[in-house]
Amino acid sequence: MGAGDDCGSSTATFEYVRNQVLVERDLRLTLSTIGPLYRITCTVEEHPEDGGDVCTILLGETDGFVVPPLKLMHCDTMRIYNSRLKSCKTDRRLGFMGLGRVMAQAVFAHGLEKGCEKAEILAINDDEDVHRKLVRYYERMGFEVECEVTGENLSDIFHLLVWGGVGTRMNADLRQVFLKGDQR
Repeated sequence: MGAGDDCGSSTATFEYVRNQVLVERDLRLTLSTIGPLYRITCTVEEHPEDGGDVCTILLGETDGFVVPPLKLMHCDTMRIYNSRLKSCKTDRRLGFMGLGRVMAQAVFAHGLEKGCEKAEILAINDDEDVHRKLVRYYERMGFEVECEVTGENLSDIFHLLVWGGVGTRMNADLRQVFLKGDQR
């Protein structure tokens, strides 16, 4: 995606990200909302070599909600289906960004359009090795560690209710993480 200097520019919209991903990678991003809730999916259409019916394959999905009065975006889940990526030979379409980064850009653009300034996530800790990689990945995006949610402290109760698990709570300035990703 092209570099953008100003998040007020046309690059900071879901529509812009969706069109760039379609043109550059032939992937389809879809945004669904119900009130403050959002869900973004990424699909690809595969055309069988034998001329059979075209099939649509779900490659990833993410959801969460926005709280515009608090200028907050809660990024709840992101699922990338790696086995589907490999089976449909889509890796070549993703270039150096990766599907997670593509979907994150769409999420951040949606949050900016809704007037949000801050994004919050939980790098889930179901597996220590994966958790370390997630934290590094989000830090490279521009997220900063807010706190560790271990489930062992009284102060963790709120986070456990909101997030449903333990891990590293992280925050980011939406404009900064969008611009950082837009320059890649």
